Amino acid sequence: MSNWISIDFGTSYSVASLIRNGQPELVGAADGDVYGSRLFPVIAYVDGEDRVLACGDAARLVGKGAEAWRFVRDFKDALHPGAPDGLKVSYVHIVAEVLKTIKKAAESALDDIVENVVLTVPAAWHNADEKSRVMKKAAGANGAGFKRIEFLKEPQAATIYCDFVEEKTEKLTLVYDLGALTFDAAIVEYTEETGYRLLKHNAGLRTGGDFFTEKILYDFLAKTGKTQEEASEADWKRCEDIKIQLSVSEKLPDIGGENYKLARSDFEAMISGYIDETVSSCNSLIDEAGIEWKDLDRVLLIGGSCHVPLVRKKIENHLAGLNAEKTRIVFNKRAENGKVVSPHFSVVFGAAVHAIKNLVAPPPPPITIATLKNIQTGETCQLAEGENIFGRQANAGCNFIFPNDAKMSRIHFSITVTKSEAGYDYLITDLKSSNGTQVDSMVLSNEYAFDRQSVALKSGERIVAGNTKFEFVV
Repeated sequence: MSNWISIDFGTSYSVASLIRNGQPELVGAADGDVYGSRLFPVIAYVDGEDRVLACGDAARLVGKGAEAWRFVRDFKDALHPGAPDGLKVSYVHIVAEVLKTIKKAAESALDDIVENVVLTVPAAWHNADEKSRVMKKAAGANGAGFKRIEFLKEPQAATIYCDFVEEKTEKLTLVYDLGALTFDAAIVEYTEETGYRLLKHNAGLRTGGDFFTEKILYDFLAKTGKTQEEASEADWKRCEDIKIQLSVSEKLPDIGGENYKLARSDFEAMISGYIDETVSSCNSLIDEAGIEWKDLDRVLLIGGSCHVPLVRKKIENHLAGLNAEKTRIVFNKRAENGKVVSPHFSVVFGAAVHAIKNLVAPPPPPITIATLKNIQTGETCQLAEGENIFGRQANAGCNFIFPNDAKMSRIHFSITVTKSEAGYDYLITDLKSSNGTQVDSMVLSNEYAFDRQSVALKSGERIVAGNTKFEFVV
């Protein structure tokens, strides 16, 4: 089976979607590579024999005595045909191992081979640049093993899924994508003539969730008397947890450790400048497009860092100041149909919807067994595999009985249905010795039954049996 999956290859994490029963569905990590529920960490470890462990297999080695310089992480923006500094294994090989891990998980979930993939890429990438070439080579026959590879820009994918969830299309969408390390903004225009067209995009801004965590880390180190050189992986993880907690709580619960306290208002003061930069970037983008904020139908927030409430607050205030309150902000929206426009999964789901609508071959229509239609009454007789006998006497073993037709014999004709590679074959045989069955103008037997015939039926042919007339319908 020619299955398609979609992969949103991220900076810190990747997600994937398979297609089941015409709907996108998240891929979970396969047995033996379980790390989180639906996230594949984009990390690799190159051992002393240049073997590559990817995703969860690599992440489990962090802090377990593995040599730090052998880890490769956050490398999406650094892709080139060569190898990371100090290593002999190329980025093509490393990306291929990440994609293989995801492909294996999808095949495990589907219990089938996956041959085709839609890879989402940043708006700034184009098919001829070296990052795209590395990604395509890594996904291909000598890498992850995909036979067909399609690229789709991330803002287009997110917009496609938002329309899919909302069950309507909007003309102008500003996609605000705030990830771990970068901010990307793009304006997607939809028309029936062009489809989802990337109207304008920026080249990416170095900011995001890791920068927010870093601000907390500096404050944490200062208040606990540690130097930056003394900061550990555990300290970083603690500060990342604090960021997440302050996204849902006004004050920090007792998870900070070492008597460290931080209020949301203090955290927002730390990161306010970063978010102002993203809004300013959007201003420039909108000016370049020759439109105004109020011309936008919606601002679609994607990327995990959009969970920080200050992001939405800043954009709401900006829209209000420009009298653009009619421009909707879409974030983590659950529609009446039960689907969710998620900041984490809209891109990968949008790529899957793109595949469903444009790339997946529709299944062939089911082959059904033909019917006979009684032309006089309109009654239909559904044939079954095997022999189907028509007549007017119930105790003669007929499958279809017409007792009011005196000129129809007690058993008049049969149609034998057999299955073939092309579908079903139909053979009609006369079972009467005089006034035999007719197919169109052909009489299937003579009066003395010396020349009784069986013929193959074709759709649309008419059968005459006594006074009863049928149409053969496939």
